[in-house]
Amino acid sequence: MKLKDQIVIWGSGTRGMGAYYALRKSYEILGFLDSDPEKKHMEIVDGKKVLESKPAGCLVIIACGRWMEVSRLLLEKGLRLCMDFLPYHMLMMEEIRLNDLLYCFRAEDIAAYLKEVRDRKQVALIYGNCQIDIMANMMEYNEEFRRRYILLRVPPVHLYKDEAHIEKVLYSDEIMKLVDLFIFQCVREDNRYSAKLGTAHIAEGMGKGCRKVCIHNLYFDGYFIQYDSDEGKYLKNMDEKSFPYTDVIVDMLLEDKKGTEEIIQLISKDDFVPKEKIETRCRKSIENLCAREKLVDVPIVDYIREHYKREQLFYTHNHPKNIVIYEYVKRILRVLEIDCVDEFTEEELNLEFGTLRINNFPVYPCVVKALGLEKYETKARISHISPGLVTMRQYIREYISRCCGVE
Repeated sequence: MKLKDQIVIWGSGTRGMGAYYALRKSYEILGFLDSDPEKKHMEIVDGKKVLESKPAGCLVIIACGRWMEVSRLLLEKGLRLCMDFLPYHMLMMEEIRLNDLLYCFRAEDIAAYLKEVRDRKQVALIYGNCQIDIMANMMEYNEEFRRRYILLRVPPVHLYKDEAHIEKVLYSDEIMKLVDLFIFQCVREDNRYSAKLGTAHIAEGMGKGCRKVCIHNLYFDGYFIQYDSDEGKYLKNMDEKSFPYTDVIVDMLLEDKKGTEEIIQLISKDDFVPKEKIETRCRKSIENLCAREKLVDVPIVDYIREHYKREQLFYTHNHPKNIVIYEYVKRILRVLEIDCVDEFTEEELNLEFGTLRINNFPVYPCVVKALGLEKYETKARISHISPGLVTMRQYIREYISRCCGVE
């Protein structure tokens, strides 16, 4: 980007110091600015002090956690994005969250920034469900991907507030026409939120030269014989009981007049459900994924088929573990002709990139035995009810009490 040679850094804390050391060889740094009046004239580093005000003709680089608040303050004073100030992460072309930018700046100003960026990089946008944010983290970790692309992130489909929010983020023509690479999970028009979140509509707003890469909604329900795909029951439990899923096994046993303790004892048996039934469910789940794979540009079924019996690959039917997501990201990068050679343990993946263990089903003992699972989750998580992990016994008790009204 074509920037002024002289800059001041807004923020004299840890982030401001980090920006100073990262930028001092490329720019003449005149000093610092800070919203804390007690820091005025304080020497920060190398004789550089906190200044009274912005010197004329220089660029303000915002390097603090409150960059949105500071940006809005500077805009109110008549300063302009790119011309007079720029948040540090935008200068470095790192983690560009379009939702946040649109909260601060006009779409045309963001488009002007992206046009400058395109002198050095292509603009990529990634879109889909809750899996997308971790995929983005993994992509941006790759040095070659960062060299080629600036990645625009938008909220996953379930986080849009209303139609106006959708229009503002996904239908800003000035911005969408600048997208060179659109990586997306297929979202149908008849999704539960809004037809405007459908990827077919969104893709129409991209420029003619935009490359489109359709990827999987990673899914496998073979481990979870208790899972009920009835969306009406799911929403009812979420809205009324704060319990995210329906357990058809427990429901069936309650209909048979079984008590809570008896249900727990039955489910705890490793021959509770016949092996053939569990294997059939896994096979159908893989067949379903194979059918979906015909519509995407990056395959993954072979990996799931080869590994699902060795260790548990999913926390819930649609929340894959990071070992699956990272394998898939490596395949997406290969489609983009980018090598990915970094290797991680599961623990390292979770620490570095976050995890989708928001909720997770317990895997019933009969499933563990039928599949011969060597590595599996022994605890469950119900995020709306408990911040920690719970045993299968506790999980079943909570479900029966909350969703079925049985004490």
